[in-house]
Amino acid sequence: QLLAHHPIASLVLLSSAYLAVKYANADGGKLCFLASGFLVGFSTLFEFPDAVFIIPLAGYLILSNRKRRRKISLIQWAAFVVAFMIGLSFVMMYNNLCFGNPLTFPEAKLVYSGSPVYEAPSVPSWWLITKWVKVPSYDAVFGLTFSSYRGVFFFSPVLLIALPGFYLAYRKGFGFEALFLAVTFGLFLFYYSNWHIWWGGTGYGPRLLISSTAFLIIPMAFTIDEWGSRHLFAAVFAALFSLSVIFCSVGALAYLMPKPSPATVLPGKLALTFANLFNLQDPSAVSTLLSLVIIATAILHMRQR
Repeated sequence: QLLAHHPIASLVLLSSAYLAVKYANADGGKLCFLASGFLVGFSTLFEFPDAVFIIPLAGYLILSNRKRRRKISLIQWAAFVVAFMIGLSFVMMYNNLCFGNPLTFPEAKLVYSGSPVYEAPSVPSWWLITKWVKVPSYDAVFGLTFSSYRGVFFFSPVLLIALPGFYLAYRKGFGFEALFLAVTFGLFLFYYSNWHIWWGGTGYGPRLLISSTAFLIIPMAFTIDEWGSRHLFAAVFAALFSLSVIFCSVGALAYLMPKPSPATVLPGKLALTFANLFNLQDPSAVSTLLSLVIIATAILHMRQR
C-alpha cells in the first residue's frame, strides 16, 4: 500500500502502450515490441488483473501492422509471449513465496460476502477468471461510471472531454490508436464490473479503474487541440477541471469512510465528505457550493479571455 500500487501499474501499462505504438509506427525496433509484452506481464506484480491488457495490446499490434503491410512473424510472436511470461514470473514468484503456489493469487484467499471477509483457501485460482465471465449488472456499470459512489466520470468530470476525443483521433488518422484506447478502457470497465466487490472496498473514488483511467487522458488531448481555441469549450473545460481537482482532493482532506455495499450507488457520500470538510450542518448545501464554483470558474475564465 505504501508504494501506491495502482498509479505504478498505470505507469507500467502506459509505457507498454507507448512502446507498442512506437513499434507499430516504425519508430521503434523489435526491442520495443518485446518490451511492451514484458511490461504487461510485469504490471501484474502491482495489480494482477492488469494482465487483461494483453488482449487489446496484441489486437492493436496485429491490426496496425496489417494496415501498414508489415508482417510480424511467428518467431517474433513467440518471443513476445516469452517476454510477457518473463514479466509475469515476478508475480508468480511472489505468489509462490506467500502462498506456496505460483498460480494462487491473493484474491483466491479472500472471498467477500457483503461486508465480512473470511478466509477460503479452498477457492481455486481459475475461479478468479470464470467468476467474471458474465454480463455485468447495471449497478456495477453505473456505479463505476457515473454514480457519486464510485463513478469515474463523477469524481473526475473532466474525463468526459475524452469521449469526443476518440472520434477526433479517428478523423485525424489515428483510428487504430483510438480503438486501442477505447477498447482498453472498456475492457477494464467490463472486467471490474464483474468483480465480486466492484466498488473496491472502502477506498475513495473508483480506485479499481485507476490503471485504465490514464488511457482517457490521451483522447482528451485531441479534443483540446481541436476545440481549445473556442471560448465556450475553454469555459466548460475550466469548470470541469476545477470540479475534478476539488472532488479528488477532498477525499484526502476529509474523507468519511463509507460502509461498502453493492447497493450504495446513490448520491450522498461525496456530499457528506464535503460537509465534513467545511463543517456544514446540512450536506445538501454542498450542491449550492458546487454550483457557485462552476459558475465562478466559467465567469473568471471568460473575463480573462
